[in-house]
Amino acid sequence: MNLVAASEAHLATIMNWFDDAQSTKEWAGPQFPYPYDRTSFKDSLSLDKIASYVLINEGEECVAFGQVYERVGRCHLGRLAVSPEHRGTGVASILIDSLITRGLELTHTKSASLFVVTHNFSAIRAYEKAGFRFSAYPGTIPYDNCLYMLKSE
Repeated sequence: MNLVAASEAHLATIMNWFDDAQSTKEWAGPQFPYPYDRTSFKDSLSLDKIASYVLINEGEECVAFGQVYERVGRCHLGRLAVSPEHRGTGVASILIDSLITRGLELTHTKSASLFVVTHNFSAIRAYEKAGFRFSAYPGTIPYDNCLYMLKSE
């Protein structure tokens, strides 16, 4: 698996991973539009402003997506997604580890953070397996029904 910068060429694949407003908003946040088209999807992802990556498998298939940026002095992981066909195969672990490595380099920080929807138990398990632990957020969490998690180096 190889982590590469996300490009417009990957958008059509990623757009197909979400087929309703609820799953889209839980993944991308409450302001993310649904339905979306290629332009609104790209604009709402802030693909040109936020470091965005895809995980490519040996068959050159886009199997996961995620973004990294600095938030509250940490490398923050956002909008992590694994293609429906590759969930439960270990791709999430590879994505998380790869994004943390890349994100810490980009942000020059020493710890990572993320938000997770309270009922996304498979994501919570993946994050805990990667070393994330629940923590108090320094402020008001900007999304309803979310928890804040940290991983310190």
